[in-house]
Amino acid sequence: MKNVVFVSTDKYGGDHLYRARHQRIAEIVFDKVLTTQKQKYDALLRLLKGINRDYLADNEAFETLMHDATLRSIFSNGDLARELLDAGLEITGGDSFILHQRAVFETQHSDGDLNVALDFINRSLAADDEPGTWTKGKLNTKANILRHMANRANNEVKKSHLRSDANAVLNQIRSKGARDYTLGLNIQIDELVDLLKSASQGSLTDRAIANKIQDIEKALMIARSRSEADPFVLQAEARFRTEVNQDARALLAIKRAYELNNTVTPIALRLARILSDGGQLQEAVDTLSETLSRAPSKELRFELGKLLAEHPELKSGADATSLLESAFDNEDNQLMPRLYLLREYWRSRRFEKYKNLQNDLKALDLPRRLRISPMLIITKDGQPAIFSGKISAKSADYAFVQPGKPQCILASKCNDFGQLR
Repeated sequence: MKNVVFVSTDKYGGDHLYRARHQRIAEIVFDKVLTTQKQKYDALLRLLKGINRDYLADNEAFETLMHDATLRSIFSNGDLARELLDAGLEITGGDSFILHQRAVFETQHSDGDLNVALDFINRSLAADDEPGTWTKGKLNTKANILRHMANRANNEVKKSHLRSDANAVLNQIRSKGARDYTLGLNIQIDELVDLLKSASQGSLTDRAIANKIQDIEKALMIARSRSEADPFVLQAEARFRTEVNQDARALLAIKRAYELNNTVTPIALRLARILSDGGQLQEAVDTLSETLSRAPSKELRFELGKLLAEHPELKSGADATSLLESAFDNEDNQLMPRLYLLREYWRSRRFEKYKNLQNDLKALDLPRRLRISPMLIITKDGQPAIFSGKISAKSADYAFVQPGKPQCILASKCNDFGQLR
């Protein structure tokens, strides 16, 4: 092991430090030497009792061992993981972080107990003298527990009560992030699923279904505006799309709602997306165009511009570029309309506008992974050149290609987008 594990001395405290050449080596030793889950439990318990949490590195290691994801990856036997968490609580005198992880463990593990989870998250919140860094995550966990309890409830009154409690907990979060918006969306989608099940038995009206779809669409619009291209929001939207598209009653309800009032943006957007997913592209264009003529909005312009950009053969009184140019304001932070417009500028060889828009993108308050440097337009004989490069930061609608130069090249969604590797 002398070439695998290195011994050194901490220059500040004089303690012995042991480092493996790579984390994977430690994982291999752990898995190969300790062959049973009980052996792993005994080894981890000895580590927990020997760690001095006064040292930053030791404290980080302790919290990693107490993290629910770590324990679920090691122990299929939930009881051993619970015993280890209980040992951690005894060692720390009831640390609120471990109380939180126990709650998450009970929520996520296959044989977890949601009532136990709720008890532990309440204890974790109560252990904090005042709201701190982790309070937001704890409130999200509590709301998620209540959501799961609602889905398992056996009567509608209890379901409604628990979902109301979950939303009330989410409302306590002052600065919501993508996970919080997504959890709220999933609670509404859960309600829609229950509505559709009841509707199949003829006990609910189309109006109730359409109203719920409209509420979800509004919530999605807010989530996109604040956490655009976030994978959690995209997953919630994908789930919503699946639930609506696979239920004939939902399509019927939203069509009737549109016929009654074709000026409601959320209804028009969802109907157009259902039609588009079903291959009725011209009908989707007509739906968006009609509502846009009566109730203009940036969301409608983007949806119609995106559809026309992806299918230029469709007929419309407007062109994709003009619609995309009016789908955002200089003051807003919307990324996707700008990326689709960027592609249209490239396609039409308006390279000056392309470069200017890229420079504008640099000024947006975007996540670091999405920041773009000014691009070099690679051409050959006056035409964009074909090249090969590394795909990076691939999302649902776009990716960046690194062709071996400091600049990146945008690859927007197209017919063969799924083939990008």
